[in-house]
Amino acid sequence: GIIVEALTDNHSRTAQEIRAIARKFGAHMGAENSILWNWKRIGLLKVSWLTDDEARRDDLFTAALNGGADDLEEAQEDHSINVFTEPHHLHATRLALSTAGFEVDSSELTWRPNGELIHPASDSLIDFQSILEALDNQSDVSAVYHDAQF
Repeated sequence: GIIVEALTDNHSRTAQEIRAIARKFGAHMGAENSILWNWKRIGLLKVSWLTDDEARRDDLFTAALNGGADDLEEAQEDHSINVFTEPHHLHATRLALSTAGFEVDSSELTWRPNGELIHPASDSLIDFQSILEALDNQSDVSAVYHDAQF
């Protein structure tokens, strides 16, 4: 599924434009909030990680948990550690990490799928990537989330 967040002064126009993008690529738009049952709103913090120091990793883990983090995961693509929190713990977790001397590159509220990521078939991969790009290029769209893994 795909979640689209938009900031608009005209809900009907934006919904119509997003619906037209979906139709163009053979998809359909469900009712508002119709797929949220399969997603969770979370806080995400990215912490720079350029060391293999296990003691420092333990310090990061402890600081994150003390701040209210639920989970941590290493992001290989950008040498960072993703720290996941409940939305209401985002600020406290950021503060705990900063106080412990860790550089928080970014923090945001985001959506995370509850289930397994889907792997689009190779023949539909281009259409899926195209719809994501078209949605991202729509002027009122502020964020696009999906449960596909490429």
